[in-house]
Amino acid sequence: MRHYRDNPQTLPIIQQQAHQGHSVAIEQLAEHYRDKPQTLAIIQQQAHQGNEEAIRQLAKHYQT
Repeated sequence: MRHYRDNPQTLPIIQQQAHQGHSVAIEQLAEHYRDKPQTLAIIQQQAHQGNEEAIRQLAKHYQT
């Protein structure tokens, strides 16, 4: 295993923490897992709840 992303148990943990609004998890999800189907939905949900990190990540990573 070269990186924590290679461990299949990592993503569910980060997703769970991001769902709970933890800013570090949101940041890591956006940075390292932006290609995963649930990432955008989790970050959008947190942004709708007013999570500043989620709003920042949407602006930073998901600009059109």
